[in-house]
Amino acid sequence: MADEIKEEYKALTCYTKMDEPHRRSFDALARYYGRILNRGPAQTVTVYTSHDFDRHCFNLYRIISMYLLREEGIQQLNPEELYLLNLSVLLHDISMCEGGYENGKKTAFNRAIHAIQSAEWIQHEFDQGDKPLSEYGLTAEQVEIICDICRAHSSVEDRKETTGLFAPELSYKKDGHTGKIRVKALAGIVRIADELDVARNRLKRADEMDRLLTAADDDRAEVQMFIRENENSRKHFRRLLLIRSLERCEENTTQIALKLDMGQVEKRRMAGDAENLVDDLDAIKRKIQGELDTLWTEVISKEAAGAGRLIMVQRVVWTEEDERYIKSLGPAEAPDAPVDIHPVQKETPQALDATEGAGGEMPPAEGVGTEWNCWMWVCPRKSANVSRSGSCFTWGTIASTRPTVPGTGLIRSG
Repeated sequence: MADEIKEEYKALTCYTKMDEPHRRSFDALARYYGRILNRGPAQTVTVYTSHDFDRHCFNLYRIISMYLLREEGIQQLNPEELYLLNLSVLLHDISMCEGGYENGKKTAFNRAIHAIQSAEWIQHEFDQGDKPLSEYGLTAEQVEIICDICRAHSSVEDRKETTGLFAPELSYKKDGHTGKIRVKALAGIVRIADELDVARNRLKRADEMDRLLTAADDDRAEVQMFIRENENSRKHFRRLLLIRSLERCEENTTQIALKLDMGQVEKRRMAGDAENLVDDLDAIKRKIQGELDTLWTEVISKEAAGAGRLIMVQRVVWTEEDERYIKSLGPAEAPDAPVDIHPVQKETPQALDATEGAGGEMPPAEGVGTEWNCWMWVCPRKSANVSRSGSCFTWGTIASTRPTVPGTGLIRSG
């Protein structure tokens, strides 16, 4: 088995606030399962970011201790809740190394359902009776709660039933060994902490993606297929390189800030990749904010969850300096619905239907399909479904484009 795990986690609040019996048990379980995690994925070819103990788990403990719950939130957890939260962080990605179990039979690792597989593996490990999970005093009820939390840390998109925090079987509270455990709140904490592990320290080195892909010297068909099928992971690697760290917003504890790695950002900008760069930065922020919104609507705001004082963070922002820089690159967020529009050149030859499928209050008919020599926005209605591609925003069926330099731009139907 791999070398001993690093013990930096012992300096973090989520560890130091555990009582002595729980710390002893956690240390033993972390030594055993942390080494399995540090060993890495069973498959030899992978494009996945680190899911080990020394980096990924440690990052989550740090995020929980310093940014998400802080000491004030951690103190709101009872001793058993804190213990089960720490164990859930330890085991939430165990399937990345061990696969899963279905009907007692071992199954190969599947990234798409890894949250479910982690829960399956944990339950099977405990049921053996001679493994550390049972040897160090965990009860069946506690293991069931850990499985619930791990199962919810990632949504399974190819399932018809709802998963993640929306799963109907995910209880707000369950009986633990010493009292009620706020299961859904703990699941939400693990999920958002996992989402916040977006900084480049998750990578061993900047070229880790290229080293893992092994495309340069391995032309086996199965290797090349694996690389093609995991294009999303490659995108994730590129995005990780852009974020240097998280920062606490002491003046506003409802916010957490992302700090850019300007060396990597400028490298991409100078390579002529500014438009995709803005898209990537926007995607990072939107994904985290989406998870925060879900956490608040599904957990924090629900009286049944009993989690009102656990987490203060509601919003993810860029540092002020980085916010100014990103705005200089181009628009990353759709502006508010526009007001007047004034055609200043000729209409385009296209006869665009401004009414079909628009489903809302429409702009003047001459506005659609018309060229402008200034930046004008057309938005038929306020809509939560706003998408962006490059410098083009789409509201329902109407889109508007901002020219990168003064000149003409086409406002067109989407």
